[in-house]
Amino acid sequence: ISSFYGVFGGRDVEGLDSKNYLGARLEELPLDFQHYDKGRNTGSMGLITSLGCGYRSCFFCTPQLFEGEWYGMSVDRMVEILEDLKSHIDRGVVAESAKVIKFQDNDFFFDRDRVLEFAERLKQTGLGDYFTFESAQTSIDTMFVGHDPNGEVDTELIAAAASFMGEIGLGTDGFNKNDLKRMGKFRYEMKHVEKVARAISQAGLPQRHYAILTAYETSIMDLLESSYNLLRFA
Repeated sequence: ISSFYGVFGGRDVEGLDSKNYLGARLEELPLDFQHYDKGRNTGSMGLITSLGCGYRSCFFCTPQLFEGEWYGMSVDRMVEILEDLKSHIDRGVVAESAKVIKFQDNDFFFDRDRVLEFAERLKQTGLGDYFTFESAQTSIDTMFVGHDPNGEVDTELIAAAASFMGEIGLGTDGFNKNDLKRMGKFRYEMKHVEKVARAISQAGLPQRHYAILTAYETSIMDLLESSYNLLRFA
């Protein structure tokens, strides 16, 4: 298995700094669409354009592996991948369904400048009209100016996302204050989630929220609070 690109085993792992290695090599990770099995893959195309999460605490991403660091692929490389994918779709190598791109990053919006530049490049190249994009966030922190939930919602970032995203998914997960803390999302509360959800709606961007109704320590009161908040969101 060590013969695969980026996979290490046995003595190869001794002294390997996986965080810095993966972060530095993200730009070089190969994507060979020639090996795409059109007959078996008839769904959307998943892409990962960044690694890590900047918050260390959430249970749903990779803070242990990357120690709170975030590494993003350059916009040039992202555009290069999309242009390559487009050529394979146009030639019939890859199914038409791959025109729907789902970003699988822990936090696609961590670097707002990258998002703003990407949105502009999609307009310039026409790729924004060719593809439909979706994403799933594990946190709402980056939707605020300076990543501070107690500050203002970053409406410029959300507007940029709305210019090319067909849908944004938010890993709200805990719809009550206690479960948010249990899941490591203690930096914000439901009132902050509501501010982000309202701003996304005002930008005309469809959104979905992932919900985990019960956990090991979830009480009946927690469940009632979650149910109430879900009904309000609906």
